[in-house]
Amino acid sequence: MSFFRAHYFHRNILPSRQISFLQPPKIALGKSNSHFLRLSQLKSFTKSVSTSSSSLQEGINPIFTAYPFITFFSSLMLTFENGNQPKVEISHSKYLSRSEMIDQLKNIFNPHEDQSFYHIIYGINGIGKSTLVKTASKEVGQGVIYVEIPASVYDLNEAFAKALNMSPNKFTFTNRIARSFLEGSKEPELKQYLEAIKYGAEVYKRKHGKPPVIIYDNVDHLVAKHSKILDLLQNDAKKSADDKKYITVFVSGKNSTFNKMYSNKHIWPHAKKLVMEIGELSKEESMNYLVNKRGIKTIKEGRIDTTEAEKLYELVGGNIRDLSNVADKFNASFEGKFNNNLY
Repeated sequence: MSFFRAHYFHRNILPSRQISFLQPPKIALGKSNSHFLRLSQLKSFTKSVSTSSSSLQEGINPIFTAYPFITFFSSLMLTFENGNQPKVEISHSKYLSRSEMIDQLKNIFNPHEDQSFYHIIYGINGIGKSTLVKTASKEVGQGVIYVEIPASVYDLNEAFAKALNMSPNKFTFTNRIARSFLEGSKEPELKQYLEAIKYGAEVYKRKHGKPPVIIYDNVDHLVAKHSKILDLLQNDAKKSADDKKYITVFVSGKNSTFNKMYSNKHIWPHAKKLVMEIGELSKEESMNYLVNKRGIKTIKEGRIDTTEAEKLYELVGGNIRDLSNVADKFNASFEGKFNNNLY
């Protein structure tokens, strides 16, 4: 695998790009037509990215201390080429496809070459935003990077590493993103990941003629105690849109997040007309889910009776999470009654 990564790097990345943002000026590689790295430069780079604290203090980007030079860039670009394909963690028997919503999301995830704005996807909790976003991103595939913001900011570095198909070194990354914000650092480690994304996006756009898409799901986790991180991501979204490098999509489920982002008046114009709201299921969609996906129906006189499904819909409405919960309870109670009747 490492051979193919190196081959990809030599053929697609090294000849066409000056690689300088991750290196001290004295070892930055100039633009080259060669398919080979000069050995002396690679040795110099390898020495410069030791995991010691001294290397961090010298301004070396810590994200690269755990990766060989070629492996990192080839892996990064393969991730952009294929998309990171987030896993949709829901069984087929419980999944309800909302084709119209999926098509709208796929359009967002396929930006045009000169797009200069970002998006916000909003909807109350429990309506299946993440499932729809993951499904659409997998269907688009190429050029779509999905980042799931964790509940704990101390896991944020791992979330970015996972999204970019990296494995952060446990000795160099221990909670540093969180500490940098809690202690007021001006150079949080999160910025190093954003620089990697910018680099990958620039190479990707040059090859495909359109910007890639970065999705930040569950940004509500940042509002209460870590709004500075949300500000950083929103500012980066504006700048990357202005520069037409990549398009950012924020996924939110709370009014507090929406209002916080709206309060950034100098940034908001980029998104105020580009908010997509995902609503609850219609009655038709809800009944389709309860009857056909969850099997809540009976046969009376040769006809399908959906009375029980209608009662459940009237009870909880079109929130897919609530519908799933009441369907689980209904089916469990029905199976219990059926088993009791056998004895």
